Amino acid sequence: MALVAAWLPVIGVPFRDFLDVSAFYVAAHFAFTPDVVHLDPIIHAQEIAGLPISPYRYTPLFALLFIPLSWLPF
Repeated sequence: MALVAAWLPVIGVPFRDFLDVSAFYVAAHFAFTPDVVHLDPIIHAQEIAGLPISPYRYTPLFALLFIPLSWLPF
């Protein structure tokens, strides 16, 4: 039973529109700004772009890894 419960988040990801991807994508756009640590600008940018709302909960340094992702169209 625990093995099935461990896979539930992975199985449900396609039904949630890959929420983390939108957080990483927007955080990469804010990587060199102080707004990367604030919730309001990230959610506002996601709303404007029509992306699923997902907060970015990682360090600003981690957002630097996703800068190449921001070069691609979403």
